[in-house]
Amino acid sequence: MNDDRVVFALVLSGFALQAVAAMVMAGIGFWWFPFGAGFGMGMGMMGYYRAAAYPYVYGLFSIAVWVVWSLLVLALGAFAVYFLGKEKPDVALGSTFALIASVLAFPLMWGFFLGSLLMFIGSLIGLASRA
Repeated sequence: MNDDRVVFALVLSGFALQAVAAMVMAGIGFWWFPFGAGFGMGMGMMGYYRAAAYPYVYGLFSIAVWVVWSLLVLALGAFAVYFLGKEKPDVALGSTFALIASVLAFPLMWGFFLGSLLMFIGSLIGLASRA
């Protein structure tokens, strides 16, 4: 029973970090896009600013893909938190959702890396405790 709480805590904290990272990336991207990102102009020529605006630097199509991908990752994470946080948690299903969300989030927003890592570890603990 204690494993269920640990899994829930890890997945919830990882999901929270992914949600914050999504908001930060959206804020950076929507601020950055009108200022010539993708054309090598301004502060976006190198360094952190270029990497931070990554999903937005190649036009509106990549913005749409990033938004859809982010919503998918956040929805999977929300389902994982829901199934793990119920009174009688469905740990196997919640851990599976968390595992998928954490793997999909690595190339996208990755919750500052720590969010996906926490979700990944929590999902592995949840799946291992059910095996």
